[in-house]
Amino acid sequence: MNFRLRVLTEAAAVGLRAGEWMRALPLPDGAWICGPLADAVEEALAGLDPEDRDDPDRYGHGGVSESARTRLDGLVYDVAETSTLRAEQRVALFAVVHCVRGIPQTLANDPWTVVQRGDLSALCAIIDSAIARPV
Repeated sequence: MNFRLRVLTEAAAVGLRAGEWMRALPLPDGAWICGPLADAVEEALAGLDPEDRDDPDRYGHGGVSESARTRLDGLVYDVAETSTLRAEQRVALFAVVHCVRGIPQTLANDPWTVVQRGDLSALCAIIDSAIARPV
């Protein structure tokens, strides 16, 4: 497996772990965070595509659908739903969503540097660190 594919595969695995962690958060049944938002985290990291750039000015979506981007953006509008979480759970949740939201944009901006230099792996390590504590 080549290096780029290995890095993208690891990012997808991080997304699955993060989604699983989000679903285990102590939130009410049917909570948006545990369903659609967790799904968006998984979808975003599983679908990363360094070739998804709209124009030569390096704008693009890195393989993430508009639907997933909208759900990832939605956490800031649903902060009240996190009020039952401990402070460290809230911080971890926001760290995960912020990193996942930023990864595709970073990837679309400068795909090969992000993969080769290790930025993508570093962001995935931040996500893993955020979800390392039990819920």
